[in-house]
Amino acid sequence: MTHPRLTLWDWLRSNLRDHHLHNQLNRMESAMATAAEQINNLSAKVDDIAADFRAFRDAMNAERENLTPDGQAALDAANAKLDAFDTEVGDADGSDTPTEPTEPDTDTFR
Repeated sequence: MTHPRLTLWDWLRSNLRDHHLHNQLNRMESAMATAAEQINNLSAKVDDIAADFRAFRDAMNAERENLTPDGQAALDAANAKLDAFDTEVGDADGSDTPTEPTEPDTDTFR
């Protein structure tokens, strides 16, 4: 027969450990949710800035012939910066690269 105090102690220790792990998991879950929210906000800001800049660039390109030589040079520099930024970021999400169609594996149907 086991000693009742030892069993109670084991039960108490197990519950305290489970409670501690539960608290740790809650804190980690909260931190991850906060980080995800911050990353999503940052991504939305980058998208907004890029859209604003592209709209500005398109408007300036439409009026290129009316710009002074200095204005044309500034527009060229802004276009170069946008292209450099786009190259630096690359195609992280794969949206710029079309997916290749795949052939079905006909060997599995024999």
